[in-house]
Amino acid sequence: MPPFLRPVAAAALHLVLLCLAAQPAFSTTPPARTPADTVQQDAAAMCRAACLTGAAAAPGGVSPKAAQACTIRCQAGQAHLARQNAQGTPEATGRGTAARSMPMVAGMPALQAARSPAFGVVYGGRSPSPAFGMVVGERDRLAAHREAERQCSARGPGCRVLAEFTAACGAAAQGIRRSPWALVITARPETYVVTSVAGGQGSTQMQAEADALAECRSRDPMAICRVVASACSGGE
Repeated sequence: MPPFLRPVAAAALHLVLLCLAAQPAFSTTPPARTPADTVQQDAAAMCRAACLTGAAAAPGGVSPKAAQACTIRCQAGQAHLARQNAQGTPEATGRGTAARSMPMVAGMPALQAARSPAFGVVYGGRSPSPAFGMVVGERDRLAAHREAERQCSARGPGCRVLAEFTAACGAAAQGIRRSPWALVITARPETYVVTSVAGGQGSTQMQAEADALAECRSRDPMAICRVVASACSGGE
C-alpha cells in the first residue's frame, strides 16, 4: 500500500470498529409479553369480537349504542382479570393449568370454567335515573353483564357498570333527596329525586347491603340511602 494511503485506511478501519461497537445501542428489542398480558389482551379482543358478532345478529345490525355496550362489558371483564393478576391468581397470570389449557367456546376463551368463581354485577343509571340491575352467582361474566344491563335498561336510561365482584352476595342502594315540588318524601316517585345508585358486595346479604349503603353515603352524604335490591348466590 502506498504510504500516502495508510492514514486513510487506518481512519476507515477506525470508523468501522466504532460503528460495530455502537450497533447494539441502536438495536431495539420489543419487551416480551408476559403470560398475564397474553391472557388479558387476548380475552379482551375475543370478548369484544364475540359481543359485536352477537350484536350484528340483532335487527338493524351493530348500532353505536350496542358497540359501546360491548366495550363497557369487555373493559369490565379485563379490569377483573387485571385485579386477578395483581393477586397472582393462576387464571390471570397464565401460570396455572386453567390458563394453559383454556378451551375455546363460541369463539372466545371459556374464562368461567367449572371451578372458576361465580360473578356478580351491578349496573345503575346516571342521576336522576332510578334505573338499576343486579346479577349474582353467574358463571359466565359476559352473560352476567348482559342480564344486569338488560334489567337496568328496562327501568331507565344511562346504565353503566357500578360494581363487579366474586363475593357470594350483592346489593344495590339508591340515594334520594326530596323533590323541590314535594313537601315530604313518600313512597311515590314524584316526591323524591334519585341522586345516585351504588353497588355493594359481601359474604352475606347483610354485609352486601351495608357495603352498598356505605358507598351510597360516600357519593352523596346529604342523601337518604336505601337498599333497593340484594341477593346471594345459591340462596345464601
